[in-house]
Amino acid sequence: MFLCDACTEARFPSTSADTAPAVNATLGTAVSDIVADDDELDLNDAQMQLQLEKPTETLNDWIKSELLCFVSDKCNVMAVDQLVDICVKFYREDELMAARQIIYNAGVRIPKRQGCNKLTATTEDIVKAVLKPKAKLPQFFAANLSRLPPVDMKHCDTAAILIELQALRAEGRDFTKVQVEVSALRAETQRLRSDLSLLRAEFRDRSPDYDELPKLRSEHHAVQSEIRDLLISQSEMAAWRGDVQHSLSNISEQMGMLSGRQAVIESQSHSRSANTAVSTASTPREAGTSSAAAPSTSSVAAMTVAPTAASIVSAAVRTGALQQPAKRNPKFAVGTSQRSNLQSAKLLKPVNIFVSRLNPSTSCSDISTCIADTVKSALDLSIPPPNIQCDQLQTKFDSYASFSVCVMVEEAKKDNVIELLMSSEGWPKGVLVRKFYRNKRNG
Repeated sequence: MFLCDACTEARFPSTSADTAPAVNATLGTAVSDIVADDDELDLNDAQMQLQLEKPTETLNDWIKSELLCFVSDKCNVMAVDQLVDICVKFYREDELMAARQIIYNAGVRIPKRQGCNKLTATTEDIVKAVLKPKAKLPQFFAANLSRLPPVDMKHCDTAAILIELQALRAEGRDFTKVQVEVSALRAETQRLRSDLSLLRAEFRDRSPDYDELPKLRSEHHAVQSEIRDLLISQSEMAAWRGDVQHSLSNISEQMGMLSGRQAVIESQSHSRSANTAVSTASTPREAGTSSAAAPSTSSVAAMTVAPTAASIVSAAVRTGALQQPAKRNPKFAVGTSQRSNLQSAKLLKPVNIFVSRLNPSTSCSDISTCIADTVKSALDLSIPPPNIQCDQLQTKFDSYASFSVCVMVEEAKKDNVIELLMSSEGWPKGVLVRKFYRNKRNG
């Protein structure tokens, strides 16, 4: 159904100032008709009813523009020069300028053309803006279908259509080949299944104990596990036997050493007793001589005292007869499973920086918020407020403020955070940032 010009202006009012009197006259005529039809409605109710019946031109991201609707629909199937030629010949200058303003308001910069080819250049800019893949344009719709130019087959890109047709034909041929291969695979699978069923039946006929195979397999596995346990126990017994034999050999060597020491001690004691008997049977002179020589004998006896147990053990250790048991290093393991609900503790490392040349009114909370926002936007890393420690430093003058900041981050991301905080892009203009070295004695 097509509407007259007055109804069209009443349902879709123009935004220009020239059509405002005609719209007001149309609205007045429609209001008078409504009042004449129904005497109970006053003029205000009729105007309110017409306002409710008017459609909105913009719904969320939808914008009414016949030219942009036509360009966005045909730009992918028509050549650019043909599309520009049709738009320049069909649309008026005000419609082209309105479409350019809509695209400019959407964030795509279009230069303002001058000269005799102004309309053609502006139309080319509009088509290029619509064809930009990164341009975020709203959706356009056409309210007046008479403002959409007719396009016949002469303006279509037949080469593109032929290329698409050839691609479809090639895909159809490939699909036919795939169907043949699938049919062959199905036949091969069916043949293999029939052969497998025949082999199973033949094996079942030849072996009457086919049903007892699972039981025999379980018994075989049980016997294998018992043999494995026996082999392990035998190896442990052999190792234990070797340790016992080594210990016995060490003990026998130590016993031999002790017996030799005991024989030496007994011979020394016999010699001392013999010397004592000789000294008692000698003359007084000899007694005086023996008494004078008594200190040397006692010193020799003192030098031949029997060794202690500690000296024997230390001598055995030095000679290698007795070996100390090797110390066992404590064994530990580091978990790698990801199926547990437990979580390991994250190792945090400090990043210390010095920030200066700030406004005197700057607070520690402002610094912490700036650092958290910068790290979140650049590295997509959330740092909780307790992990950002900020201290204001005493400055020489009151015209600026300085801070020392300590950021606790994970060890794996420490280098990235340092690189970000030491870059000039992450801080306001004029702010001085450098590494801060804390005194280890003061923490």
